[in-house]
Amino acid sequence: CDVPNDCCVELSPSGYAFLTEIFKRYDADGDSALIPEELDNIFSLSPGVPWKHSKFPESTVTNAAGYVTLEGWLAQWSMSTLLDHKLTLAYLAYFGFPGDTRDGICIVGRNGGSGSSGLKKRKKGKQQRNVFLCYVVGAAGSGKSSLIRAFAKKPFAEEYTPTTRSTTTVNSVDVKGAEKYLVMQEFGPYDTSVLQSRRQLEYCDLLVMVYDSSDPTSFAYLTKLRSNYSLDNLPVIFVATKSDLDFVEQRCDTLPDIYCRELKLNSPLY
Repeated sequence: CDVPNDCCVELSPSGYAFLTEIFKRYDADGDSALIPEELDNIFSLSPGVPWKHSKFPESTVTNAAGYVTLEGWLAQWSMSTLLDHKLTLAYLAYFGFPGDTRDGICIVGRNGGSGSSGLKKRKKGKQQRNVFLCYVVGAAGSGKSSLIRAFAKKPFAEEYTPTTRSTTTVNSVDVKGAEKYLVMQEFGPYDTSVLQSRRQLEYCDLLVMVYDSSDPTSFAYLTKLRSNYSLDNLPVIFVATKSDLDFVEQRCDTLPDIYCRELKLNSPLY
């Protein structure tokens, strides 16, 4: 299943319906969440849970006990399909998807519509995008991990753990009454390879630049990133974290509010 550069892959309505059916079939106790034993049963005829590296189910929505809900299950597969649709196709086959597994996904243009005119479409008509990718960058200790944990409705972690590898979370968001999925991918301060790759930047729908409002050097890290890499064509928002701590003036050539104004952006979000 080849995907043109200006397109991405999402689950189709039949793909969502099938994965919903799988969830309900294996939710043996009917509590609308999958306990570890139920997850083991789902993946028993496959190589196993494919997201162990992403700390699943921490990467998606769970109930208070930490068990993945139907909302979280569908969000996780939405993220998986966007980032690695071949993995989704393989698991649809393991789960026994009826017919051609390619009917469980659809190819959509990144800017809306049906993608490249040269693409042989499986179905006529325009397909609106439902899954979007956001990159989260910032200096060490700026609060990136806390931000994406909060987005996935996870409790605040009191102990600081430095980000040493890319971490990804997903949740649904409401856009004008329609449910969409937002994938937030966090990168550590020393993992800037994604910013050097034109191809990977093309995948990014939004760049979130995070700084610690209580650390005077935190914002300068972001301005340096923008100076070193070609990021001007990316939609971007700045987020100031730790507003509960003492606010300090940032040591940089241009203060955050003025910097954003010069870029014709809104002031940093707190």
